[in-house]
Amino acid sequence: MRLRILTVILLLSTLSCGGGDDNAGNPSGSGSGSGNGGPAGNKGTMTATIGGVAFNGFATIVRTEIQVGKNMLIMAGGTADLKTQLSFGAAAAVGTTSIGGLSPTNALLAVTPGTATWQANITGGSGSVTIDTITATTATGRFSFVMIPVPGSGATGNKTVANGAFNVTF
Repeated sequence: MRLRILTVILLLSTLSCGGGDDNAGNPSGSGSGSGNGGPAGNKGTMTATIGGVAFNGFATIVRTEIQVGKNMLIMAGGTADLKTQLSFGAAAAVGTTSIGGLSPTNALLAVTPGTATWQANITGGSGSVTIDTITATTATGRFSFVMIPVPGSGATGNKTVANGAFNVTF
């Protein structure tokens, strides 16, 4: 259920943000994410190293909602050329939540062309999201994942998302 919800968020975010790759599924892209010059709907920044390549993205969907009985922070975004999309959800509270059996934390990464997709959730992969600050309208934090290919998506091998950071409004 959580993966399905994040998949929908990820697909919606492709309408307003994006990213690039080197035609080998390694994302790239740039943008300040400052709200000045970013894509429509820019709600802040998402940065990381994905598969060894810098990812500088814009958050386009950020919200809190109740899922699985927990208040969740859900965000999706990508790079400006619509080729790299990253979405994840975690408990909407200061602290660290890790992917695991009782945790709502999960993530999804899609890279086009071909929309190769990787995931980290209860069925495979690993990672965590740390929320450093959260208010009624803003959140900052860090994330990292080891993501596994989604069967049938064309993705191969694991993708490591390291040194992730976000600074968003909602």
